[in-house]
Amino acid sequence: MPITLVYNPGATAVSPILQPIALFTWRGKKGAGTISKGDLCIIDTALTPDGWKQSPAVATPAYAPFAVCQADVTSAATELSLGTGGIQAITAGGTIEIGQPVMADTATAGRVIAFSATTVSATPTGAQVTSASYDTFRIVGWCLGFVDVYGTTTPLAPTTGDKAAILMKWGF
Repeated sequence: MPITLVYNPGATAVSPILQPIALFTWRGKKGAGTISKGDLCIIDTALTPDGWKQSPAVATPAYAPFAVCQADVTSAATELSLGTGGIQAITAGGTIEIGQPVMADTATAGRVIAFSATTVSATPTGAQVTSASYDTFRIVGWCLGFVDVYGTTTPLAPTTGDKAAILMKWGF
């Protein structure tokens, strides 16, 4: 009988935290909308202090700091639990090679994609230089593979919709 691999295990049903080393968790004020457990979150500048929202799908990716929502929250909720650091499960928005840095997804809110550096032309504009100087602030962390096989001798790169084990970057 063949063995079927499961790339989105029940291990993330309770919490997106896979490895709590260097992990910091806290409660913050929640911005508008619903946020799912495991979604990438950013600071909500419209709700300060301590305001957080789901990382939006925008052409210009979000900047640090980043956190991961630790439990589903409804649109009526006013608080959410967050975690940064450690290794956490976040849904991939595309194929992410193991060891590659990741950034906020530009197509689907709350997900991560492979990091893409700012393109700078041979005769750079001021906007290109400014954008490129902020590139390191767009890195959320590094992909370690699918959540159920990272750290094994057979790690696999996650693809769209898969849970990826992300070694979260601390701070800015």
